[in-house]
Amino acid sequence: MNLLLSRSQSGYKLFKLLPLRFGRGVIFNLHAEVEFTPEERDLLRKYHLEDARINDGKFWPPLRESIAPALIATIISMIPIVLVLGLVSSILGIGLPIYWLLFLVFLGWLFAHFWDNYDNLRIIDLMNGGRTFRCDGVVSLIRREYDMERACIFIRQVLESARHWHDREAIAVPALSREDARKVILTASPI
Repeated sequence: MNLLLSRSQSGYKLFKLLPLRFGRGVIFNLHAEVEFTPEERDLLRKYHLEDARINDGKFWPPLRESIAPALIATIISMIPIVLVLGLVSSILGIGLPIYWLLFLVFLGWLFAHFWDNYDNLRIIDLMNGGRTFRCDGVVSLIRREYDMERACIFIRQVLESARHWHDREAIAVPALSREDARKVILTASPI
């Protein structure tokens, strides 16, 4: 198994509205691809591991991080929406539900930013042509490289374990002392 990383750099962006990254800065692109040996590919196919998620895919942290940019984008979007709806409602003589519309705009921005930050990485994403990640700075580039290396270590260990999944494995379980047994029972978790 080989991890192939290639880095590139996008130009300066003065105002990049979608996916709601404001400000000026350099955007890095990290392309990650994993080369598997034929034996490893056979194991991946045999146990249907191509669709296995590599990362934990945590839901709440990216959602929390998406609320503030979505609010900012909604406030910015509110000006033309209120002007247009105010003009339309005064021409037609009816009141339009502006608050509901703004709430829907907020949900749209929230979804757009969340979807950009939510990382659901699977093994197949790294197999066939790899995947490109956008990094906002040097620190996030280095962090993403580290995450990719760590993910490959996990994949390697799963494949090493998969080689022996049809074999019977004997694991010796030692008897615990009275105090250790009490701790295990009271905490209901391994020591």
